[in-house]
Amino acid sequence: MATIALIGSNLTLIGASHNLVVHSLLKESQGAGFGFFEFSIVGICLLLASFLYIFFIGRYLLPHRQKLDNPRNSTVTANLIQEYDLKNKLFEAWVSTDLEGKHLSIAALDLYGKYGLDLLEVVREGSKFVALDDFDLQSGDTLLLKGTEQAAKDFCEYYSGITYMGPPRAQEKYPISSAELAEAVVPPRSPVMGKTPKEINFREDYSLTVIGYYRDGKPHASYAQDVKLKEGDGLLFYGPRNAIRDFEPTKEILIYYKPGIPEVSAKKEILAPLATAILLAVVVVSVADLVPISVAAIGGATLMVLAGIINPAKAYDAIDWKIIVLIGGMYPLGIALVQSGTADMIGDGLVNVLGGYGALIVMAGISLLTMILTQPIHNAVVAIIMTPIAINAAELMGSNPRAFCIAVMVSCSSTFLMSVGHPAPLMVQIPGNYNAVDYIKFGLPLNIIAMAVILIIIPLFWPL
Repeated sequence: MATIALIGSNLTLIGASHNLVVHSLLKESQGAGFGFFEFSIVGICLLLASFLYIFFIGRYLLPHRQKLDNPRNSTVTANLIQEYDLKNKLFEAWVSTDLEGKHLSIAALDLYGKYGLDLLEVVREGSKFVALDDFDLQSGDTLLLKGTEQAAKDFCEYYSGITYMGPPRAQEKYPISSAELAEAVVPPRSPVMGKTPKEINFREDYSLTVIGYYRDGKPHASYAQDVKLKEGDGLLFYGPRNAIRDFEPTKEILIYYKPGIPEVSAKKEILAPLATAILLAVVVVSVADLVPISVAAIGGATLMVLAGIINPAKAYDAIDWKIIVLIGGMYPLGIALVQSGTADMIGDGLVNVLGGYGALIVMAGISLLTMILTQPIHNAVVAIIMTPIAINAAELMGSNPRAFCIAVMVSCSSTFLMSVGHPAPLMVQIPGNYNAVDYIKFGLPLNIIAMAVILIIIPLFWPL
């Protein structure tokens, strides 16, 4: 996954930050940068070759890892059921045909007041509802109750049209398929302190039910709706998946922990076509060269925020300021390499040593040096250093600077031997339990493949 992400950066000009760095330096030097898809053919060839290597060879070079359970089937919900001691406090009741023609509302049942039971949901013809007080039961409905077993039995015995069914089947998976559990903590000075969950109207306003609370190191599952909240209380919410995911209280009110793998909420799904249109517009405007890529990208991001697709705080948090500062601080280095004559000196050295073998070997030397540097150093920084050198070497050889710059871009993306040169290989290190030797065994052939693509494909489309 990490290697394909790195290789995929060679498909478009905006695939990676180092592409834009090389593009900018080339434009300053030669008067014209790269087109949006100009070097995509190189990325496609490298991607296909890497797929073949990974499928037939690479996967056998990595140690076998035990397959992990799908986190959707094993994480937050099951843990919270155990943590709040709910395993034997969930029961089902079935509404029989005896109730047909009669009107029985949830309010009339007084489940909570008489029996201390929480009605979590009603299942009707395969659909599931968060039943409020004005919800009328119908024959064939199944009620999901939370409380003590005796209370559930007492309730069903009182109403002749309601039959006690016992605990839900496959309780270990409850309620992943249709709803979820989530936890929140009451922070200091929260305005909800001193109020009960019933008074806050979580159920009416957000379709969420507080079915338990955690206080003084102990879980409490009974009469959770009536407890006056204190600082540090943990609240266990139950609700439909969309309601759980859409609930976003401020941290001053509740510190809320959404469960499982982040998902797109129903509200955001509606905006998906608009987000796609904005992305396509950015690409079209960039390809047509109507405005600079930076302007198109910032404009697209601004539209995303204004349309409510992403809120400003999340957009701000998504910016990696360390990388921006790093690139901004290092960019003058590339200019200094040119103006101080250092790029000429290094380029002269490469040409003096390798120039007798031809431009292709000089390009290979620059690519190899770039690949070595980009293993421990961020690829954007390496691009800043190597692009002026590559342009100077190409000019000294009377060769094509664009070809040399594409070689630098592909080499900068070949961060396969170490985990520290780019976030992608670092992100998979812990989940895959990879060590330094794993990276070298798996990555070295990929570097060789990348070098082969540079030396074969680039000269075909950009003659040296």
